[in-house]
Amino acid sequence: MNTDPEILVVVAHPDDEVIFGWPVLQDPRVPVEILIASNHNAARPSLMRQGEVAMTLWRKESVRVRCLPYPAMFSEVRSTHGLCVDLLAAIEASAAPTIYTHNPLGEYGHPDHKLVHEVCVQSNKKWVLVSDMCLCRDLTPWRRPSERAKRTWCRNQLGSCILDLAWYDRLRAGYVANDCWTWNHEPVAECGLYYL
Repeated sequence: MNTDPEILVVVAHPDDEVIFGWPVLQDPRVPVEILIASNHNAARPSLMRQGEVAMTLWRKESVRVRCLPYPAMFSEVRSTHGLCVDLLAAIEASAAPTIYTHNPLGEYGHPDHKLVHEVCVQSNKKWVLVSDMCLCRDLTPWRRPSERAKRTWCRNQLGSCILDLAWYDRLRAGYVANDCWTWNHEPVAECGLYYL
């Protein structure tokens, strides 16, 4: 935890870092820190503690986590301008030279994921990494990005990643034990890693 991070993982909601951030986070050799753009979800009472649960889980993994004080549904924020300004300031304050975040498609079109991606690419002093993790609207895996995506963000592939299911299940269990896990689908088990 005392090592300067090499990668800042920036996600929209608590538990997104496990669901979509695994290509970077599951490797314990890479010093990382996590920035989550929200800290709670009012959908059910237990989700009001989501950010607290994330910080506790990752402290056990010796990873620093910071949650911004916004609701997990950005549509509940009066103006997303303040959220974007605060998120960009937190990104710029990080010592990490590289960001890993949601891809331009928001994995399955989630508007909050897309917004976080857009803020991350505004940081001109960071490298930005994304995966090609794409899901259909019904959340079934869709492995191949479109031809347009291949011409834009998919042309700079760094490599392929395979999910360490034991790692995923361990962190998922921590969220489940606190009734704070929001994903009801199988994880995407393989993806490509790209820099923008």
